[in-house]
Amino acid sequence: MFGLQGEVPFGENSQPYIWLLDSKMYNQASAIIEQYMQQTLVGSEWQCEECGETNEAQFAICWQCGAAGPA
Repeated sequence: MFGLQGEVPFGENSQPYIWLLDSKMYNQASAIIEQYMQQTLVGSEWQCEECGETNEAQFAICWQCGAAGPA
């Protein structure tokens, strides 16, 4: 992605979006999006017990030393 820096405009217009073929499905689509957003927000940073490095929630192992993260 670094090679794209300055070439592709990232902003509000480049965010993903959903097109509905049937506007009656708006509430169902909104619920699915909300559920997805909640799943991606769950989690917090954790500190490795082996080396003390702070790791972001999406890492299952420490990026610094490779030790297993919290279960």
